[in-house]
Amino acid sequence: QLHSRLMKHLFHAVSNRWLGHRGLFYLTLVKGQYERWDCAEAASRSKFALLRRGEFNPPPAPEPGQNTYYVLRRHQSGRSFASRRRMLGQESTSQGDSETLVFYRCGDFAGTTQTEDFGMLPWEKMKPKGGRKLDLSIASSFI
Repeated sequence: QLHSRLMKHLFHAVSNRWLGHRGLFYLTLVKGQYERWDCAEAASRSKFALLRRGEFNPPPAPEPGQNTYYVLRRHQSGRSFASRRRMLGQESTSQGDSETLVFYRCGDFAGTTQTEDFGMLPWEKMKPKGGRKLDLSIASSFI
Protein backbone atom coordinates (compact mmCIF):
# COMPACT_ATOMS: atom_id res chain seq x y z
CA GLN A 1 0.00 0.00 0.00
CA LEU A 2 2.90 2.38 0.61
CA HIS A 3 4.09 2.01 -2.98
CA SER A 4 0.59 2.69 -4.24
CA ARG A 5 0.44 5.90 -2.19
CA LEU A 6 3.89 6.87 -3.46
CA MET A 7 2.65 6.51 -7.06
CA LYS A 8 -0.46 8.60 -6.33
CA HIS A 9 1.67 11.38 -4.86
CA LEU A 10 4.15 11.12 -7.73
CA PHE A 11 1.49 11.45 -10.45
CA HIS A 12 -0.15 14.32 -8.56
CA ALA A 13 3.18 16.18 -8.31
CA VAL A 14 4.01 15.52 -11.96
CA SER A 15 0.63 16.85 -13.05
CA ASN A 16 0.54 19.91 -10.81
CA ARG A 17 4.17 20.96 -10.49
CA TRP A 18 6.49 19.44 -13.08
CA LEU A 19 4.78 18.71 -16.37
CA GLY A 20 4.02 21.49 -18.81
CA HIS A 21 1.17 21.49 -21.32
CA ARG A 22 1.62 18.66 -23.83
CA GLY A 23 4.45 17.17 -21.83
CA LEU A 24 5.09 13.46 -21.42
CA PHE A 25 5.99 11.62 -18.22
CA TYR A 26 8.50 8.74 -18.49
CA LEU A 27 8.54 6.24 -15.63
CA THR A 28 10.88 3.24 -15.49
CA LEU A 29 10.05 0.42 -13.11
CA VAL A 30 11.10 -3.18 -12.58
CA LYS A 31 8.69 -5.43 -14.48
CA GLY A 32 5.69 -6.26 -12.33
CA GLN A 33 5.81 -3.10 -10.22
CA TYR A 34 3.29 -1.32 -12.47
CA GLU A 35 0.64 -3.87 -11.51
CA ARG A 36 1.76 -4.42 -7.89
CA TRP A 37 1.95 -0.70 -7.17
CA ASP A 38 -1.39 0.01 -8.90
CA CYS A 39 0.10 2.64 -11.19
CA ALA A 40 -2.93 2.57 -13.50
CA GLU A 41 -5.15 3.79 -10.66
CA ALA A 42 -2.62 6.43 -9.59
CA ALA A 43 -2.30 7.70 -13.17
CA SER A 44 -6.05 7.78 -13.68
CA ARG A 45 -6.62 9.78 -10.49
CA SER A 46 -4.34 12.52 -11.84
CA LYS A 47 -5.90 12.34 -15.33
CA PHE A 48 -2.99 10.53 -16.99
CA ALA A 49 -3.27 7.79 -19.58
CA LEU A 50 -0.66 5.27 -20.65
CA LEU A 51 0.72 6.08 -24.10
CA ARG A 52 3.26 3.30 -24.48
CA ARG A 53 4.86 0.54 -22.49
CA GLY A 54 8.05 -1.18 -23.53
CA GLU A 55 11.37 -2.61 -22.51
CA PHE A 56 13.71 -0.14 -20.84
CA ASN A 57 16.22 1.04 -23.45
CA PRO A 58 19.09 2.99 -21.91
CA PRO A 59 20.82 5.57 -24.06
CA PRO A 60 23.75 4.28 -26.09
CA ALA A 61 27.22 4.41 -24.57
CA PRO A 62 29.02 7.67 -25.30
CA GLU A 63 31.68 7.82 -27.96
CA PRO A 64 35.28 7.77 -26.67
CA GLY A 65 36.09 11.14 -25.12
CA GLN A 66 32.41 12.15 -24.94
CA ASN A 67 30.99 12.99 -21.51
CA THR A 68 27.62 11.79 -20.29
CA TYR A 69 25.65 12.38 -17.12
CA TYR A 70 23.71 9.14 -17.48
CA VAL A 71 24.76 6.30 -15.17
CA LEU A 72 22.95 2.96 -15.31
CA ARG A 73 22.33 1.86 -11.72
CA ARG A 74 19.49 -0.19 -10.31
CA HIS A 75 19.67 1.48 -6.89
CA GLN A 76 21.42 4.46 -5.34
CA SER A 77 23.91 2.02 -3.81
CA GLY A 78 24.65 0.58 -7.25
CA ARG A 79 23.39 -2.87 -6.23
CA SER A 80 20.85 -4.82 -8.26
CA PHE A 81 17.62 -6.59 -7.40
CA ALA A 82 19.31 -9.99 -7.81
CA SER A 83 18.30 -11.19 -4.35
CA ARG A 84 14.67 -10.35 -5.07
CA ARG A 85 14.80 -12.25 -8.37
CA ARG A 86 16.32 -15.28 -6.60
CA MET A 87 13.58 -15.12 -3.98
CA LEU A 88 10.92 -15.09 -6.72
CA GLY A 89 12.68 -17.86 -8.65
CA GLN A 90 13.31 -15.65 -11.67
CA GLU A 91 16.38 -15.83 -13.85
CA SER A 92 18.75 -12.91 -13.68
CA THR A 93 19.28 -11.07 -16.94
CA SER A 94 20.91 -7.73 -17.53
CA GLN A 95 18.35 -6.84 -20.22
CA GLY A 96 14.61 -6.92 -19.87
CA ASP A 97 14.24 -6.59 -16.10
CA SER A 98 12.80 -3.09 -16.35
CA GLU A 99 10.21 -1.38 -18.47
CA THR A 100 9.57 2.24 -19.37
CA LEU A 101 6.04 3.58 -19.26
CA VAL A 102 5.15 6.82 -21.03
CA PHE A 103 2.13 8.75 -19.82
CA TYR A 104 0.30 11.79 -21.20
CA ARG A 105 -2.20 14.01 -19.45
CA CYS A 106 -5.69 13.42 -20.82
CA GLY A 107 -6.85 16.34 -22.94
CA ASP A 108 -3.38 17.76 -23.63
CA PHE A 109 -3.24 16.30 -27.13
CA ALA A 110 -6.91 16.55 -28.13
CA GLY A 111 -7.34 17.36 -31.79
CA THR A 112 -3.73 16.59 -32.71
CA THR A 113 -2.36 13.83 -34.88
CA GLN A 114 0.67 11.92 -33.65
CA THR A 115 3.16 9.73 -35.48
CA GLU A 116 4.00 6.16 -34.51
CA ASP A 117 7.23 7.24 -32.82
CA PHE A 118 5.45 9.78 -30.60
CA GLY A 119 6.75 9.50 -27.05
CA MET A 120 9.92 7.65 -27.99
CA LEU A 121 13.22 8.90 -26.67
CA PRO A 122 15.72 10.02 -29.34
CA TRP A 123 17.87 6.87 -29.10
CA GLU A 124 14.76 4.67 -29.40
CA LYS A 125 14.07 6.20 -32.81
CA MET A 126 17.48 5.11 -34.07
CA LYS A 127 17.83 1.74 -35.73
CA PRO A 128 18.83 -0.77 -33.08
CA LYS A 129 22.28 -2.31 -33.45
CA GLY A 130 22.42 -6.04 -33.96
CA GLY A 131 18.84 -6.23 -35.18
CA ARG A 132 17.36 -5.85 -31.70
CA LYS A 133 13.67 -5.13 -32.07
CA LEU A 134 12.11 -2.28 -30.13
CA ASP A 135 8.95 -3.69 -28.60
CA LEU A 136 6.74 -0.72 -27.81
CA SER A 137 2.97 -0.70 -27.69
CA ILE A 138 1.18 2.49 -28.66
CA ALA A 139 -2.03 3.86 -27.24
CA SER A 140 -4.79 3.72 -29.83
CA SER A 141 -6.21 7.18 -29.25
CA PHE A 142 -5.68 10.44 -27.43
CA ILE A 143 -8.34 11.85 -25.15
